Amino acid sequence: MYPFIDGLAWIHAGILIKYKHSFLTGLGSIADVVTQVTVVAVLLKTSMAVNNVFYIPLIASYSGVVVRLLILICSYYKFCHHKILRESENSNLKLLSFCNIIKTWAPLMAVRLCQRVSRPLINLFVARDRLDGRTEADAIESLAVLSVVFPLCHIPYGWLNEIKALEATFTKKKENKRSEMKVKTVRIFGVAMFFVSTMLVIILAWIPGVAESILVNASNVTPSFALLCLVPIQIMGILPIPVINRALVTGWLIKVKTTSVLYPTVVMRLGVIVVMVTTLPMMGIHGAVMGTTALVGGFIADALTALVGASVVKYKCNRRPTLNLLMQNTSDLEKHDESDNSKREHLSFESTL
Repeated sequence: MYPFIDGLAWIHAGILIKYKHSFLTGLGSIADVVTQVTVVAVLLKTSMAVNNVFYIPLIASYSGVVVRLLILICSYYKFCHHKILRESENSNLKLLSFCNIIKTWAPLMAVRLCQRVSRPLINLFVARDRLDGRTEADAIESLAVLSVVFPLCHIPYGWLNEIKALEATFTKKKENKRSEMKVKTVRIFGVAMFFVSTMLVIILAWIPGVAESILVNASNVTPSFALLCLVPIQIMGILPIPVINRALVTGWLIKVKTTSVLYPTVVMRLGVIVVMVTTLPMMGIHGAVMGTTALVGGFIADALTALVGASVVKYKCNRRPTLNLLMQNTSDLEKHDESDNSKREHLSFESTL
């Protein structure tokens, strides 16, 4: 039932973002996290922590997503439902069809699915790596490092993904054909957030002692285990660069409704990851270092492919007005030639008379 509840929550979150109530979607996400932490803290003090401890994260996940769904549904009916009913009389909404929705949504779904699959795929290859005398114990240790590094490094850059929703939401044209916000403003904001993310990455990965302190005190791991996480954390510090580029490109593609060019990014990302996790062990790179390197390589391939696709779409968009203008000029010249010919015929007829 979790995918159904989560999907229903995201539908209402999308509607709220469309009507510029993104604060409420953020509030729902914060309530989700707070609820999960509270439920875990409470259940750990009960008998369930001894007998059925594996039920605790399950109950916490359901509790969080239900609270998020309730907040989003209540916000939807409070701020958006009446607007949709009033706008349903607009003739422009008749252009919307199920096929158009699928055409725009399916590439985004494929990209999201690829993002969810990439990390379990990396974990699979890390767990089965037995080259250079690696044992099952080494694989278990590497998976433990990845399980700590992935969520920790996601904090400085993960929220950059949400910038893709800004351009389609805030650069729409009003009835007076003026945009609510300039596209340049969205891009500048995205670059500013990229620098904030980069500063967080520098603090986490490159200032000595910060990452070790977080891992030892917050995650309660041993100092020797924290040292194993340092190099993977530094490798993943590159991720804000491809993430912000992909977010800005995806936001523009959503605005112009040509998300189909994102399909190749799925192939490129998974392909690069598979190639890297199979070739890096042959070069002597194993464990968590191999996993994070493959993940970063997949991100970079994803961002570059999306950039190439957007460049092709941009070229076509720029070329169409040129062709239309050329055709219009050609037709004007033809009309001018026809008028000249008619004038010559008229003059010759007059001279004959």
